[in-house]
Amino acid sequence: AEHTPYLVLDYAPNGTLRDRYPLSARLPLPLIVTYIKQIAEALAFAHERLLVHRDIKPENLLLGRNGEALLSDFGIAIMADPSFTNPSQEIAGTLAYIAPEQLQGFPQPVSDQYSLGIVVYEWITGERLFTGQTFEELVYQQINVTPPSLRQKVAQLPPAVEQVVLKALAKDPQERYPTITDFARALELAVQNTSGLFSAPTILASFTQTSSDSLVEKQPIAMTLQKTKQDWLAAGNASCDEQAFADALCAYEQALVLDPNFVPALIGKAIALRNLNRHQEALSEYDRAIELDPSNAIAYNNKSLVLNELQRYSESLVFSQRALAIAANYPAAHFNMGYALGELKRYEEEIAAYQRAIALDPTFANAYNAKGVALNALKRHEEALSAFDKAIALAPNFAIAYGNKAYTLGLMQRYSEALMYYQRATELKPNYTNAYKGLINMLEALGRTKEAEEVRKKAF
Repeated sequence: AEHTPYLVLDYAPNGTLRDRYPLSARLPLPLIVTYIKQIAEALAFAHERLLVHRDIKPENLLLGRNGEALLSDFGIAIMADPSFTNPSQEIAGTLAYIAPEQLQGFPQPVSDQYSLGIVVYEWITGERLFTGQTFEELVYQQINVTPPSLRQKVAQLPPAVEQVVLKALAKDPQERYPTITDFARALELAVQNTSGLFSAPTILASFTQTSSDSLVEKQPIAMTLQKTKQDWLAAGNASCDEQAFADALCAYEQALVLDPNFVPALIGKAIALRNLNRHQEALSEYDRAIELDPSNAIAYNNKSLVLNELQRYSESLVFSQRALAIAANYPAAHFNMGYALGELKRYEEEIAAYQRAIALDPTFANAYNAKGVALNALKRHEEALSAFDKAIALAPNFAIAYGNKAYTLGLMQRYSEALMYYQRATELKPNYTNAYKGLINMLEALGRTKEAEEVRKKAF
């Protein structure tokens, strides 16, 4: 009927974040930051109007057309009472995510921060914050029990990230961040300062693995007469972290002796083989992992990477596309797709792929650098310079980005500036042959032939 009220809402065709990432899944930190910033923006809008959502959980976080996180289900939202004098007549929300003061009848905007902190805790550890089996147990835990340390579950998690999450999970609302935006910013800053230390889950953890096969983080392995497959997996991961890939390979193979179908160990073995330049064997291990777990996005993506290194770019595209069909918000898969497209001289598509990677992970310095290279191929040098500048701002010791910026400046006949960036590139990477060649070329272009000869003798 023409007078029937109706709502017009955004359509979220990709389901919920719980659908995309089951409880056992561990997400890469940059991806977590991307989601939290988007959710925090929506919550900040509500909080400015004194609305408390009261039911933040992955089931109420939707994925939009472009993989962006959307906040849904304000069905039990309530106006906050800043005076704390009028307790709510009902306790609403999902118990596993509910803040202590909300349980006591005083929901406040920072109650949503507590709930979102639990979501982050789950995404980092792959486990529930509290595991009480009854209503009474969960209520007691939410009000009284200190959250378990994240670093006890994920040994290489940077301490700064743990501190941010635990602050959001403070029992006293006054001890949390003043606003949801402050929480999101603190998390982003902590992740930006990790310098890639927390990288294993982006390589080894499966988006769809069960909790029994979840990635075992780097940690001391107990001296027992019989190690488990998880013990050997942990040993392999620890060796990979130390770039001791031969040792890692041995550990993963021991895990596979105990369970030939242990997908995380197959993926770990493939990573070790690739780093030992045994690419064909790595491909075989990825094929085995995919056969056992056809929904493992990481196996598809890592196979794409190996195919790129073998210069099999058309095949690489197929596997990066399969990875993205499973996990559309996977920055590394967009990056590998972009690289293959660039080698196939499909530069506009390459740039679009890097843009998608950057949108998902704004701290992805290598994506900015690769985007700059693609822009140079299209003779869009000013845009390329901007991309290299962004890469350098994100990673101040990124020698190749300095070299690429210097090369671009040389193309633009800005030789003195190019010289400066080539010099910086060689300082950061003393064995950077192309940077030395560029340095010599710039000195010669400036008529400083004697200096060019001195550099040539020193470098070559």
